[in-house]
Amino acid sequence: VIILIIILVGALIAGGIIYYKRMKLAKIEGYLEYWNGDLLDPVIEMFDLTRRMATEIVIGNNYSCTLNILDLEANSTLTIKSTREGGLILETDLEDELSFINKEKSVDLQDGDIFKFGNHTFKYFKGADAVE
Repeated sequence: VIILIIILVGALIAGGIIYYKRMKLAKIEGYLEYWNGDLLDPVIEMFDLTRRMATEIVIGNNYSCTLNILDLEANSTLTIKSTREGGLILETDLEDELSFINKEKSVDLQDGDIFKFGNHTFKYFKGADAVE
């Protein structure tokens, strides 16, 4: 009876570990180029997403954000989230603040996508090899 209980507990622990690894979200990889679109000669900045080793990146104009942008017109935050399938999605509180430049409005973020949030324009590059 004790051996049966030990085997059952071991199977439950192994099943829990397998379930946890399967449900674990992928880390966000790649980098963002971003610039203030209102300036005549904007400085293009880079933000390495891979270095953060996160499943969620928050962009906004307050200090609690992962990427803090100086943008008084951004009244909400923009969140890049990873999915279980390894894709990326964009979420924001105010839908009007987010628009895509190179495609129709979508929540999916693909390599090469250019989107505008507040006064800033962002270009996403997929992959772990971010340029410094």
